[in-house]
Amino acid sequence: MNGSISTCCICNKNGIYDYRATLQLLSNPSKYNFKVFRCKECDFRWLHPLPIIEKIYTKDYFNSEDNNYSDISSEMSKCFTEDAIKFKELSLGGQILDIGCATGEFLEAIQSVGLNGVGVDVANYAVDVATRKKLSVIQGDIFYSIFDSKRFDGIHMSHVLEHIPHPNSFLCRTNELLQKNGIVYIEVPLQFDSWLEKISRIQGKMQSFELYKFHHCSFFTPKSIRLILEKNNFQIISLTTFRSCRRSQRKLSARYFLLTLILWVSDKIYKRGDVISVWAKTSLSSEK
Repeated sequence: MNGSISTCCICNKNGIYDYRATLQLLSNPSKYNFKVFRCKECDFRWLHPLPIIEKIYTKDYFNSEDNNYSDISSEMSKCFTEDAIKFKELSLGGQILDIGCATGEFLEAIQSVGLNGVGVDVANYAVDVATRKKLSVIQGDIFYSIFDSKRFDGIHMSHVLEHIPHPNSFLCRTNELLQKNGIVYIEVPLQFDSWLEKISRIQGKMQSFELYKFHHCSFFTPKSIRLILEKNNFQIISLTTFRSCRRSQRKLSARYFLLTLILWVSDKIYKRGDVISVWAKTSLSSEK
């Protein structure tokens, strides 16, 4: 990233090889030619070498035994509805762009609250599914020329930025696509630094991210995502590391309530839940 595998794309400080994160991500690092680097200044991590996106987001990505996207999107449905309502409450009357819209679940939520949404995704399979739902979806990415003349009142990207190999240029482009005072919602996983993982390590258990090994290449902390948003002329409205809606469809049990409590406390005291959820707006320094 940014020309050097050892230089952080956010603060331009030298990074170090993070063996623990590499082990946690890949289980068997010697099996793969990938490493995770960490910036000592802002705790941003990145994967090297960068994966080839076109080889990842095929039909198998959405329908493999290990990664059934329909189950994941079903569990996220309440969060999508909450996000759509939030956009509505912000009185955004124009179009909302859903970056990485996948098979269109958030676009359906946007429609259900009376807003106009359009999606974009690199995966042909996902776009085909969303199109069959009669949703407005573009196959490609936000750098396509079709977006050069478009401006949106709001942009939604849920679990997208961690897949982006060059998040600086991506967020710069995101800002360009927003109207003056436009709103962006970003959600990414908090990998390697959550309190659930710390508890697991104390217990001698290592939570493996094998499922995400080549899908995620940018790993954020609350500090690093705040810095990169400010660097790209965004002003933070709110930031949390816990969303109860993410587990709303799970069976109620003692374990469920304990997990929820741990995540809630981790967020309130340390900002170390299991997800980073950010609402931001274009700052006054942005030229629109």
